[in-house]
Amino acid sequence: MTTAIALQKDGYHVKVLERSTELTVVGAGLGLGANAWKGLARLGITNDLVQNIKKLVGISFPHQFLITWIGIIS
Repeated sequence: MTTAIALQKDGYHVKVLERSTELTVVGAGLGLGANAWKGLARLGITNDLVQNIKKLVGISFPHQFLITWIGIIS
């Protein structure tokens, strides 16, 4: 969808096809990092998104093993 929006803003005629007959909630989520959000803002679509998002305010790792591995990797 983002590519379609960007191409349309550049003057291309875009048609997005969807196989499903209706849009429904499927229980999936999408996490966007700061750079992705900045890209969407440049396309001018974050104002609409803000109305429908649940902002992640923090993250925790309840298992010590995960914290150890993250420390080693980073």
